[in-house]
Amino acid sequence: MNLVVNGCSFTNWYMGQDTWAHYTHLQYPDLNFINLGKRGSTNDEIILNTISELSTLKEKSIVIIQLSGLDRILIDGERSPTVSSAIKSKLFNWWSMSQSENVSQKWIDYFNNEYSEEKHFNNLLNLLIRFQSFVNNRNNIDYRIFCGWDIFTQGDEKSDMWNKKIEYKNFDKLLVKDTYKSSKELFSKIDWNNFWFYKGDKVKYGGMMQWIQHNLDCEDWYRNLRAMNPDYHPSDLAHKKFSEKIIIPLMEEML
Repeated sequence: MNLVVNGCSFTNWYMGQDTWAHYTHLQYPDLNFINLGKRGSTNDEIILNTISELSTLKEKSIVIIQLSGLDRILIDGERSPTVSSAIKSKLFNWWSMSQSENVSQKWIDYFNNEYSEEKHFNNLLNLLIRFQSFVNNRNNIDYRIFCGWDIFTQGDEKSDMWNKKIEYKNFDKLLVKDTYKSSKELFSKIDWNNFWFYKGDKVKYGGMMQWIQHNLDCEDWYRNLRAMNPDYHPSDLAHKKFSEKIIIPLMEEML
C-alpha cells in the first residue's frame, strides 16, 4: 500500500526540516511512502503531479494533499513571480512571500492582459474537480485534502494571518467564491466530504496554520522569527502535533 503526500514547503521542507508528512510516515513505516511536495509549488503542480504519480501506481494508495496558497500561478509549466509582486489585491489571503520579486515582461504582459482574480480562483476549483473526477474513476485510491492556511475566505486590510501572538479570525468574512457567480457554480460541484478544515467559534475553512494558532502556545507557532528573514513556516513541534492530532486520525479513517 502506498502513502502519497503532496504540498508545498509545509509538506517537504527543502532544508531538511521534518514536516507533518515525516512524522506521519514514522507511524506507518510499512507503507510505501512517496512525498511529492516541493518548495514553492503552485496548486497546479500539486494536483497535476499527484494525478500523474497515481496514474503509475497499481496498489492501493492513500493520498493526503496539502493545498498551497494562491500566491503563484503556473503557465506552460513555468511558475509566476508572486502575484502580489505584479498586482495588488485584497481579495486573497496571501502567504507571507515577497511582494517585490522581479517581474519579467512576459509576466507583466500576462497580468495586464490575461489575468483576473476570478480566473485565478476558478482555476483552483477546476483543478479540484479534475482531481476528484480522476479518483472517482479508480477503486484503489482514498484521499484527504487540507489547506496549509486559509485560502477560501476573503482577505482585507485587517487580515493578519501571520501575527506573532494573536490567533487569526475569519468568522465574519465572506468566501472568495461569493464574489463571482462562476466561482459559486464551480464550488457547488466539489465534493467537500474528503476535505479537512479547521473550524471553531472564530474560524471557518481554516488550514493547518489556523489549527496551530488555536491549539498551541504562540512561541510554538513558527519555525524561526529571530532569523534575519523571519521564517513563518510551522515549527517542528507544530508539525509533530498536527500529525498526531489531525493527520493520524485521518489516516485511520482510510486504512
